[in-house]
Amino acid sequence: RAFAPQNLQPPSVYRYGILYAKPSYTAIRHRSPRFDVEYRTNRHGFRGGDYDFPKPPGVKRVLLLGDSFTWGWGVPDGKTYGDLIEAGLSAKGRKAQVVNLGLVGMGLSIQEYLYRRLGTLFDPDAVVVAFISNDLDYDFFQRKEDHQASAQDVVERVETGRSLVRRLPAYAWLCQHSHLFALLRLRVSALVLDAGRAHLDAAHAVKGDLERRARQQKEGIKTFDALIDHVCGRGGLVVVLDTDDYLSRFTEVHGHLKGRAKASPRCLR
Repeated sequence: RAFAPQNLQPPSVYRYGILYAKPSYTAIRHRSPRFDVEYRTNRHGFRGGDYDFPKPPGVKRVLLLGDSFTWGWGVPDGKTYGDLIEAGLSAKGRKAQVVNLGLVGMGLSIQEYLYRRLGTLFDPDAVVVAFISNDLDYDFFQRKEDHQASAQDVVERVETGRSLVRRLPAYAWLCQHSHLFALLRLRVSALVLDAGRAHLDAAHAVKGDLERRARQQKEGIKTFDALIDHVCGRGGLVVVLDTDDYLSRFTEVHGHLKGRAKASPRCLR
């Protein structure tokens, strides 16, 4: 604690086909040198209002997709941007519910998968995608088909070890109270990152791999199109929140989305 204090973070569980949703109805304390906040999760293991299906009559729903920015990393309950959107709409007399499906460290393809697996059940009128530059980068080592066999073997072995550790009776308590356990989690995570480092370097174009960079953007366009087509096919609206102008770093993706928005402003903004 004195010489190497670690961030004490909430535990993760396996739900909805992914490993990063939080336990339902849980008060989670998240401590770091920069903040000390408590999160409360709803019945689905996410933050925000405890809304269920079907959608109430006369109510509009906004569904948020994204990573830690949307989840609200280090932000207390009631202060995430989803909470602020809902409060702003309510202040204007709008009957609206904001459903936050943000998860820490989620790539764009996982966000789209979560929308299809769970988000559609909320029957959203609008879907907001908060885009961060690493959302496409994460896809490179979260998708199994993008791994080299040797790297994927390492990732699978580490994930097997993680699944065993998660079964410890005191796992959740250790995540939030033990600095030594937090240090162990950090080391295990480093193994996963090392296994996918070549893919991340290529995604960032650190090594000048233009072919990989082009493939990354192609996959990003494909994922965006799948999400947009599904939402618009249900009569909804997609809003891409370009956080800190990150999209400009992906010229092909940016140009494609601008073209679609110009052609169908009622579908994409």
